[in-house]
Amino acid sequence: MTAADDALIAEAVALLQGGQHAACWALCRPRVEDGSADAILTNLAGMARYHIGEKEGGLALIEHAATMAPDNPGILGNLGNARLGQNDVEGAIGAYRRAIELSGDDAGTLRNLAAALIRTDRHGELRSCLERLAKLAPKDAWPLTRLAVIAEAEDRIAEAVVLYRSAIARDPKSIDTRNRLGVLLGRLDKVSEAIDCYRHVLELDPENGAALARIVLELERACIWPELAPLRARLVAKSDAAIAAHRRSDELPFAQLSYEEDPARIQALARNVSGSIEGRAGAKLPPSPAPADPEHLLRIGYLSHDFRTHAVGQLSWRLFPLHDRNAFHVTAYMSGPDDGSALRQTIAKEADRFRDIRTMSHRNAAEQIRADGIDILIDMTGHTAGSRLDVAALRPAPIQVSWLGYPGTTGASFIDYLLADPTVLPHGEEKFYSEAVCRLPHSYLMTDDEQPIAETMPTRASQRLPETGFVFCSFNNMHKIEPVMFALWMDLLRDVPDSVLWLHAYNEPAARQLRRAARTHGIDPDRLVFADRPDKAAHLARAQLADLALDTRIYNGHTTTIDMLWAGVPVVTLPGSVFQARVSASLLKSMKLPELIARNAETYRVIALKLARDPAALASLKARIAANRGTAPLFDTAGFVRHVEQAYRAIWRRACTGQQPGTIDIPTR
Repeated sequence: MTAADDALIAEAVALLQGGQHAACWALCRPRVEDGSADAILTNLAGMARYHIGEKEGGLALIEHAATMAPDNPGILGNLGNARLGQNDVEGAIGAYRRAIELSGDDAGTLRNLAAALIRTDRHGELRSCLERLAKLAPKDAWPLTRLAVIAEAEDRIAEAVVLYRSAIARDPKSIDTRNRLGVLLGRLDKVSEAIDCYRHVLELDPENGAALARIVLELERACIWPELAPLRARLVAKSDAAIAAHRRSDELPFAQLSYEEDPARIQALARNVSGSIEGRAGAKLPPSPAPADPEHLLRIGYLSHDFRTHAVGQLSWRLFPLHDRNAFHVTAYMSGPDDGSALRQTIAKEADRFRDIRTMSHRNAAEQIRADGIDILIDMTGHTAGSRLDVAALRPAPIQVSWLGYPGTTGASFIDYLLADPTVLPHGEEKFYSEAVCRLPHSYLMTDDEQPIAETMPTRASQRLPETGFVFCSFNNMHKIEPVMFALWMDLLRDVPDSVLWLHAYNEPAARQLRRAARTHGIDPDRLVFADRPDKAAHLARAQLADLALDTRIYNGHTTTIDMLWAGVPVVTLPGSVFQARVSASLLKSMKLPELIARNAETYRVIALKLARDPAALASLKARIAANRGTAPLFDTAGFVRHVEQAYRAIWRRACTGQQPGTIDIPTR
């Protein structure tokens, strides 16, 4: 190589480093075109051409340089970058691997290889690459963060927490890592630590929408209402502005259900979030064949994160043995962790086919659903933890339905129907739902009429309840408790002097805050009794110690209300203006107990006081509940499955006639 060549290469490098890509290409181009450029100059020319937007031509030059100098790790690294930029992931991985073989572990190339492996399902190789990088670059937080993401995806939550903390130690100002850590701390019910995590983020970046949304959720769970109110107002304002500007909102649809009473606003956020999901999902699968045979055996796919010891699994598991196999073939797609429970094993056994799609990419999962020939895909997770709406966004099935796991509209253009009932979604309110509405005749919630109750009935003393006096209870999640209803509950305790309020101790901060709130209402905090969380059968047995369950207001009890009625305990509810605020009313109607549905807060108080002061009326009501368990629609599990099957068939028949999704009401027969 001549001195002139050295000078030309030096000038080209300087231009590239200075971002003057067009000038670099102009400098190198004559030598490339006359064939006199060596591998180094050809590589530089390719990089320059790539960066001015002529990506295919630039990549071709770098490829040529790599053939000229196949053992040059620098050129191979550039080749990997260019291939990755053109979505040739496998080609990029091959180039990076070869570069590392030639030069040994190089931090930059290892990072690039890891970035490429992230786009594959090769978690083992990715983990090894990241571990090497973490040792090679001891101040770099990124490999530890990515290792934590892998651990989280594989449900090794405690390990992920340790890794996130280590990454933060390397980079204390990493906002993304702190937000990720906060999410996991919340999942582990370390609510105070999660809140502190988000507070730190907001100190670093007061406008960070993700942290603002998450701290609102955790403050709800901790019942820290004074701090919650202004932060939630900020979040709502930011969210409304983002939606109006057609930007992605950070507000969480599931968290919103605990405080939002405007159905139009709930729909707006759901549409915003689902639109973002649809955008990131990428190109949909090729269209499915149009439904043609209205009576053929329907292949139903149930997609859920929660076929395990979870409310959704507990409510829905009997679908699988009870479906009519002469008319339906049923596949369960499980996207959540295997908890080793008997419930999960039963679903896997009773379904015609059980697929664990947890480690599949969204596209691979969608392609599997398409290959299975699913006619109707039922999403049972919605906007809750573990959502795989990204799979549904790819349109793997000709008809897609939302049911059970999410109490409201998904806001998704790719979900055709929402299974509801006349109480949670009355006629005339369809405009607030992005899906067409298919109403089941009774409650939309499924129940299990074989759910076991432990034979051993605990004593009041064993549950730290008073031996005498009236026991109000509310075993709903803490994030559903809000100041308006809590104040009403405190009025009831004041009006029934020998009473207590029995609650679940979901987290200690909430228990502490509620005791403090009771004191501000003039109620002895010791009259709030907090229960642990035993297994379901034991919980149902001890629930019988309660006299009356008090429902939450904006976000009702769902499974909780079912549990109390199954245990024989009446529930008083105050329905509201949105889906999630009407679920208990739906359940009580299906249990033939409409007198427990209050018209307003005063009626709620009157119903509760009458039952607390009239033992005969309470005993009569409990006797009716015991009798209705065997006759009312709520606990007719087989009948519910028949109605669901009628819904699927009605939806399918409508599609076979070429009609667009539209309102369907399933009759009671």
